[in-house]
Amino acid sequence: MFQVGKLRFLDSFQFMLTSLENLVSLLLKSGREKFVNTTKYLGNEDLIFAKGVYPYTYMTSREKFDETKLPPIEEFYDELNDAPLKIGDYERAQKT
Repeated sequence: MFQVGKLRFLDSFQFMLTSLENLVSLLLKSGREKFVNTTKYLGNEDLIFAKGVYPYTYMTSREKFDETKLPPIEEFYDELNDAPLKIGDYERAQKT
């Protein structure tokens, strides 16, 4: 957990029986119509409902949040699972 002003960010995985990714995929199985506001404001394309990627270890300073393009694919390396980002996931992030 960390806090910025009055806004608190919690690691949801500590409070749930499964990951948010699994919960969303279960809900998606019952139909995209369950995502009323998502489809209303963002559309119904596959890209909207795909899991995103984030370069956690790359984001080491506040200045990096000002960058306007994705870092190289190497910066998305998953240290937790000791695995590189798949090229298809990087291409999807570029489209997003």
